[in-house]
This record gives sequence, C-alpha cells and structure tokens, in this order.
Amino acid sequence: MCCSSSESSPSVTSTDTAAPKPSDANVSAPVVEVLYFYGKQRCITCRSIEKYSREVVETLFKEQLAAGTIAFRTIDSSKKENQELVNQYEVSFSSLFLTTHIGAKASKINLTKLGFAYAKNDPVIFKKKLQAAIEQELKKAVSR
Repeated sequence: MCCSSSESSPSVTSTDTAAPKPSDANVSAPVVEVLYFYGKQRCITCRSIEKYSREVVETLFKEQLAAGTIAFRTIDSSKKENQELVNQYEVSFSSLFLTTHIGAKASKINLTKLGFAYAKNDPVIFKKKLQAAIEQELKKAVSR
C-alpha cells in the first residue's frame, strides 16, 4: 500500500505551533496554507486528494490566491530538502493540512482523514468540506 491511512473517519485534528518565518523579510506569509504532502508512490486516492484540493484553492479562492492570502503547496516528503517540514508536521504518508497563520502563531488542522474518506469516491463532498474548512479559517484569521 502506498500511503493509505487505516482509519476512515474524517475527523479533524488541530495543533498550534510557532509560525514559520518567511524567507524574505519583505514578503509576508499567507494567512492560510493548504499543504499536501506526498511520497514517491501515490495511489489513485492520493492523486485525487491533490487534484481536488488544488481545484478548490485555484477556483473557489482565486482572488485570495492572487492576493497571497492563501497558498497551495505540494511537498514531496521523500526529498531531503523537505525533511524539516515533514518532521514539523509529523508526516509519514500522504497528508493534507490546513495551516492558519495569525501573528506569530500557526494553527494546523489535519484533513488527511477527510481526504481519504471522500476525495476518490465522493469528490463533491470532499470539495465542499475543504471549502468550508478554508472559509472558516479565513474568517478566524480576519476577525483577529
């Protein structure tokens, strides 16, 4: 098996961490990041998670993406240069995270189970739930 989680429940886990610092002091980090981690081998479900996550961000949050308020990133967990981020998110297989940056804090929501539960067999539900999670995080960030 390439990457699958043995649990099928679409529960969400949230963790607060220190926000990563932008590499250029003149560039601010996005408020919300959608991070998709993957390895060398990806099954159809893994590819579906990436495809539909990207689709949600690039179509439903086009303005925020252009403004830099939201970002979509894919991270190859098998590459040495990504190991610090892989360790920070404690990733061991294909994973989907929503990270919200508010000031110096970053809040991580693990949406991996949601992706494995719906992306392949019910992409409409997956996209709606991901959209709702992103909207909730954007509102949270704006209200602070």
